[in-house]
Amino acid sequence: MAPPPPVVAANNLTIDDILRTRALRTVFQPIVELRTGQIVAAEALTRGPAGSHLERPDRLFAAAAEVDRTTRLDQLCMQRALRVGRTSDQDLTLFVNAEPTTLAMASTARLMRGLGDQIVVEVTERHLDQDPAGLLRCLDHVRATGARVALDDLGAVPASTAFLAFLQPDIVKLDMALIQGRPDQLIAQTATAVMAYAEAHHAIILAEGIETEGQLRRALALGAELGQGYLFGHPQPMLPRVGADASIMQRRIPLTALPTASTPFLALEQRGVPTRIADAALLLEISRHLETQAGMQSDVVLLAAFQDADRFTADTARRYASLAERVPLVAAVGVGLPVAPVPGVRGATLADDDPLRGEWAVIALSPHYAGALIARDLGDRGPRLKRRFEYAVTHDRPLVTAAALATMQRVTRNA
Repeated sequence: MAPPPPVVAANNLTIDDILRTRALRTVFQPIVELRTGQIVAAEALTRGPAGSHLERPDRLFAAAAEVDRTTRLDQLCMQRALRVGRTSDQDLTLFVNAEPTTLAMASTARLMRGLGDQIVVEVTERHLDQDPAGLLRCLDHVRATGARVALDDLGAVPASTAFLAFLQPDIVKLDMALIQGRPDQLIAQTATAVMAYAEAHHAIILAEGIETEGQLRRALALGAELGQGYLFGHPQPMLPRVGADASIMQRRIPLTALPTASTPFLALEQRGVPTRIADAALLLEISRHLETQAGMQSDVVLLAAFQDADRFTADTARRYASLAERVPLVAAVGVGLPVAPVPGVRGATLADDDPLRGEWAVIALSPHYAGALIARDLGDRGPRLKRRFEYAVTHDRPLVTAAALATMQRVTRNA
């Protein structure tokens, strides 16, 4: 075990005091297999100095955010948790929370190296919204170390299921609101999306906040195989002892399920999908139809590639601004497009030599809907609406997911 942190006076304690003296405590909450009741893993949680006004993690991280110390605090939390995992005398899976900036650090990779699938890194959907391309790269690095990925707090925000296809988590953690709340349509929508994802990818569902036998029954009804909460144990300073059979923690989604195409049209070609030829006038109407379908979903991500900024017309800007008011994420990429082409829409410019510049794509992806127009410019001259494209319309989920991930790789941090 790591040595105890130095004692710091509780009165007038600041976040800089804590960072300077490394006065953090790591506690561990058991995670059990609901079928057997055995402890199979633990989540590492951070607390400030005991008795101080910054002991609670919400206050601790709020204080760090106020003075731009979130990254430093998160790095220290991650270091402490991983060092405990490295010095443990048992084969216990450890769940850790981390910001993308921490995951991208070489020092974090060094600490994770060798721990392999003993580590599960938890991320939230807000990370994807802040810096989609950055988070996707970070998760590639995480998986390269052998660690697995969990999507945390799913259901805390109704639209959080929209990001399942992008993050491709091995483990989905249901927020306590789904376990403790009264059944309603939002809970039903989230639950069906999660169960569909788990079925398709063989992912594990973990329910948080289980405090009563009734909540345990709810967790099982929602498909949870793992659980954590006060019914099974409070956070403690020592690692819990793992049960005799923790084989469930060896499961992970197949890495072959993660698409790797660099552009939507390349994803189309990789799968040998037949294409057709059409002029821009027809494709414009098809794209509007897909946008309308996306607007009917409350948990959809809409991504579009426009080739050049001048094709993101005033009429398109109005449509996309309206869509952004109703769905979790709308993004548009093209040469010359700014990071915020209209309020609520994420933008990204393409380099002149980016192969995506020659493509036109409108991609809508949610847990219950997948649709895409994917087209490649044939290089015609003349009136814009008469120019021809090679194209396909698809509702094949793996292909739509591949196209969406390829496009999302261009959407960077919103300045």
